[in-house]
Amino acid sequence: MANPLSLVYNEFWRLLLTETDLTGLIDSGNLVKFNKRNVLKGNLSTGDVPELRVIVTGGDARPRTSSGRGWTETYEIGLLTGSNELADVFFPLRWALIKAVHKVEVGLKNLDLSAYSGAVYSVSTQPVRDGVSEADLARGIAGWMTYWSVDIAMTFATAALA
Repeated sequence: MANPLSLVYNEFWRLLLTETDLTGLIDSGNLVKFNKRNVLKGNLSTGDVPELRVIVTGGDARPRTSSGRGWTETYEIGLLTGSNELADVFFPLRWALIKAVHKVEVGLKNLDLSAYSGAVYSVSTQPVRDGVSEADLARGIAGWMTYWSVDIAMTFATAALA
């Protein structure tokens, strides 16, 4: 079923993957898009990292104007390196991700949501968290991980929500 939230998520991924430095460092099989069942592998091997995933971590509805409603969708980008090497592995991946997220920030505002009487009016990033995740360690991933939240603020006309 077509809906604006799916369009935003798919465009988010499309824009991330326009950064060739990022796609050159991460195998396409290690892009976790959550568009099918059982997408996360239980135990990983060295060929399964680095891994890039984008998850939805929440949302917030609030009135934007008297004739519309605002909705902010929050995504979290997870970059799992599988390595403890900062200079040779982590920093090149981080730099590629910084450039990719910039493309998302600029490009997502141009996404056409007019079929839903809507628009993306703001894309903002939150501070990056680095470290090790217990859940990912349980999947056999060692090394640096970075998590970066991105808020995507949209507005929809009240008539489109009825």
